[in-house]
This record gives sequence, C-alpha cells and structure tokens, in this order.
Amino acid sequence: DERVALFIVDHIEFGKGWSLTPAMRYETQNIDGTMDDGTEASYDKDAVMGGGSLRYQFQSGLALFSSLARTVSLPILDDLENPIFIGQSEIADTYEFGASYDQVGLFNDSDTLALKVTYYNTELSDITSYSGVSDVKVSGIEIESSLAFENGFYLDFNGNITSGDEHRTTGVVVDWRNTPADQYRLTVGQRLSNWADLSFEVIKNVDTSRTSLDFSGETVTTDTDGFTVLNLRATLKPQSGFLKDTEIRIGAENLTDKLYTPLLATRPAPGRNFKITVSRMF
Repeated sequence: DERVALFIVDHIEFGKGWSLTPAMRYETQNIDGTMDDGTEASYDKDAVMGGGSLRYQFQSGLALFSSLARTVSLPILDDLENPIFIGQSEIADTYEFGASYDQVGLFNDSDTLALKVTYYNTELSDITSYSGVSDVKVSGIEIESSLAFENGFYLDFNGNITSGDEHRTTGVVVDWRNTPADQYRLTVGQRLSNWADLSFEVIKNVDTSRTSLDFSGETVTTDTDGFTVLNLRATLKPQSGFLKDTEIRIGAENLTDKLYTPLLATRPAPGRNFKITVSRMF
C-alpha cells in the first residue's frame, strides 16, 4: 500500500480582528496484493480534501471561531479482495464552532485567565472499516480553562463530553462503539520561580451505558464503571551550572493504586507507577 500526500495551509489576517485559515490536501495511493487463489490484483485511487477556519478577535479578549472540513480516507488494503468496497473511500465531514476568552491582569498585573468552549460534530459515511456499519455520527463539547496568579499558583480544568451513534446497514441505530467516556481533568499547581513546577492532577471518567448488537442481532446494554485517578508531578529546570537547559520531570501516576479498566480498553490500566524523564535543549 503506497501513498503520497501533499498539503498546503495558509493563515490570512484581514480587517480588524479577522483571520482565515484555509487548507487543502491531495493524496494518491496504489495498492498491490495477491488474492487467496494466487491471482495478482491492484488498485489506484486519489482524492482532494480540505477545509477552513474563521476567527474573529474582539478587543475585550473574547473571540469567536468556526471551522468546516472534509476528510477522505482512501480504500484500505483489506478491501482489495472486496469488489464492492475497493472503489469506496470513507468520508468524514466535520464542523465546529466555539468561543474563547483571554485576560491578563485579572486581580494583579500578571494574573491570567483563559477559557475556551468548542462544540464539534463529525459525520462519517461510506464506511468500509467496520462490517455492517454504514454511517457514524459523533458530537461533543470540549472545555479548556486556565487560571494563573502572580505568585505562581495555577488551576487548569479540561473536559470532554461526547456522544456517538452507529448506523447499521440493517437500519438499526446503536451507540458508536468507539465513543470515549466523558472525562474531566483538574490540575492544581505551584510554580516556584523559573526552576520548579509542582502539580497535583485529578482525572475523572464518568460511568457510561452503551447499547450494541450481540451475535444474534439483539440490542444489549453494557455498563462501564467510571474511575478517578490521582497523579503527582514535579518539573525541575536548573538555571545555572552543568544542568542548565536541562529539564527533569518526576511523576507518580495512579497514587492510590486503583484497579480499573478504561472504556474501549481490553485490559486493566497500570497500577501505581513512577516516571523520571530527563531532556536537554542544545
């Protein structure tokens, strides 16, 4: 399966506060393979795809944005033996819109506040990667926020709330099997000058209930328990000596050694573990 792709992205600023970012991608592929009966087969395909985003920035710090994109996934190698699917590309149409707000000098001159909320919607059609599935619709809301004070104390909160529908070729609609669980992250940290950053992170995945089809074609409901994971992290950046320009990150994940299996995973997540990462800028 040989592919070549070319893409171009431009960022255009115009007027007072307007920005436009168009993008285009061209991809071509050649698939060669040997069938089970020993015969050779090949297939060529190409596609043009792209999209763009538009943003307006107010002087108050508020910004509004939206985007629209079409993505084409060319036939996969597994479809070479299927005369129906080999000529069929999967298509995804995505649009999103949202708002953001940035402010410096909230309480003191150096305090910063950043908020961003985005709604997204993706519709996949002509699906060949999953047997018996014709279309998939996924939508959700992403939340990003950060509050940092002049004394180095900061709070970060992020959330993702999503849902998805899987349209079967029989006309039955169930929950999209690859929809992740809703998740929220809260980080509380303290920056100590320029050489140290200490933080405590809480990750919460909520309980989920999903419908699917069993082997007999009947609709079944599966419940998955949520979980809460606690992490600690320290980042050290020496400002002088032979360790200058070196970053040392020490972390402890899953502090309570909780046993849990994330949604979509096939095995339990790691228990309590410690990590040390050293990187240097040259």
